[in-house]
Amino acid sequence: MRGAFVLLLGSALVLGCADSSSPGDTTTKPVLAIVDGAHGGNSHFYFFPPMVAAPGPTGTFDGSLAPSVEICVWHTVAEVCGASLAIYNTTTGPGSESVRVDAAEELYIVNWHTGEILDNVPLGANEVYRIRVLVGTKELGHADVAVAGSMRELKNVDTDEFVPVMDGRTLPIKFRIEVGALVEAETLSGGQHHTCVLTTTGDAYCWGYNFLGQVGIGTGTWTEPSPLQVTGGHLFEVVTAGEHHSCGLTPSGNAYCWGYNLWGQLGIGVRTIQEPTPLPVTGGHTYQAVSAAEHHTCALTSSGDAYCWGNNEVGQLGNGSWGGTWPDYLEPTPLLVTGGHTFVTVSAGGSHTCGFRSAGDAYCWGHNFFGQLGIGTATLLPEPSPVQVTGGHVFRSVSGGQHHTCGLTTTGDVFCWGHNGYGQLGTGTVTYQEPTPLLVTGSYIYQSVSAGRDHTCGLTTTGDAYCWGRNVAGQLGTGAKTDCESAPAPVTGGHTFQAVSAGEFHTCGLTTTWDVYCWGYNGFGQLGTGTVTDYGGTPQFALNVNPGMP
Repeated sequence: MRGAFVLLLGSALVLGCADSSSPGDTTTKPVLAIVDGAHGGNSHFYFFPPMVAAPGPTGTFDGSLAPSVEICVWHTVAEVCGASLAIYNTTTGPGSESVRVDAAEELYIVNWHTGEILDNVPLGANEVYRIRVLVGTKELGHADVAVAGSMRELKNVDTDEFVPVMDGRTLPIKFRIEVGALVEAETLSGGQHHTCVLTTTGDAYCWGYNFLGQVGIGTGTWTEPSPLQVTGGHLFEVVTAGEHHSCGLTPSGNAYCWGYNLWGQLGIGVRTIQEPTPLPVTGGHTYQAVSAAEHHTCALTSSGDAYCWGNNEVGQLGNGSWGGTWPDYLEPTPLLVTGGHTFVTVSAGGSHTCGFRSAGDAYCWGHNFFGQLGIGTATLLPEPSPVQVTGGHVFRSVSGGQHHTCGLTTTGDVFCWGHNGYGQLGTGTVTYQEPTPLLVTGSYIYQSVSAGRDHTCGLTTTGDAYCWGRNVAGQLGTGAKTDCESAPAPVTGGHTFQAVSAGEFHTCGLTTTWDVYCWGYNGFGQLGTGTVTDYGGTPQFALNVNPGMP
């Protein structure tokens, strides 16, 4: 979603492969000090020694980018950078330094000469300095610096949390960016009958069903089968499509939502029928991730606090309560998820939500009738507070579908749990429910996973897309329509993808050449091909999202 990529979801309950019918903030907690692929962040970005221990990345190095490195004073309470002490790019920087490529080591490097950038003024012993690595406006990762005034202090720095810096010395800042790093956040998202994507410049485009304004073009229309730019002039680094609404996150951490709002799922403080133009989410929080679901939305602040808003009928907002009388369980303003957890990402499913912490342990809350919370048992009553997923797996992303959930481990394995009536758990069998995480069959190593309504898609480290589960509309991309496929099946067409997103009865993928292809049901134009013809199970071109390409 991200990360993992989060999608949704319809409202009708279907239970088996035999059904082949057609689809109609304020916080005092410390921030996470080091964020990269080895510390709960972007799995295609890594810091290197001497800043951190060697991470052992497995992806393909991308030496074609123009990253910049910013060093600032970090204000932990306000969660913002103060004045920049230095900004390095590939052409300029303080003194003679600039960001350069070490082709032999397959990494980028720039040296921070602490005395030089501060004109020999000592680093503040009580200050926190943040090193940020960016490509354009997108932050790939950051590391907070602990200043030591002596060798003894230097040895006492917790290197799992901070990068130690001796006052007046030089710190080599080495980092690796891999192919896929720029789409690690959710830049492609399939909703129920619409799809949204970001261009490489941060413009949002949506298409498909727009009766409730979910395409974000300023007016509600029946359908928009061609990609249209979202109004408002905002640049986003995250976009997410829910059932009938969409949300985006700007580089400064401001969340905007648009579309259906009867349940308060836009988070604007009031409930309305529809809002076809992006509106700011209330509460004044600075977010790093946002995930739109069926009738609720969740987001994650830069300090790791999860907030949710919208429908709370079955505890999917995670604030410790659920149910009641309509409309008392509707919350149009962000509410803090209980439990005191600091999450790395959050993913909203049909009527449940999941997140995982920097240690890789996952927590879920909300509806659990099918075991979609992964706590080892399916329960009739919901769980309105986060409960830990069983199995002891170390996750780096989670994705919530309608009644199932999947998680990607740090070793590239995918585990799924919950409803399995269409084989959407990928175990090779069809069962009613599985409340414990089960390994997806096959020997593939995945870099991302996306859970849709009744199907799931995964993207391998080589860029191959595989899908499994319900296939009545060709949403698996295998070239055929079938009741279901309970094991991963390759998507046809020979494309190399860097992102894939499963919607309700359709799926979309973003290739390494920035082309968007979609497949499956197209009755509302959700494939983005300019028509409402049902193409079936082969990828169809929608648009290219890199304006710089010829």
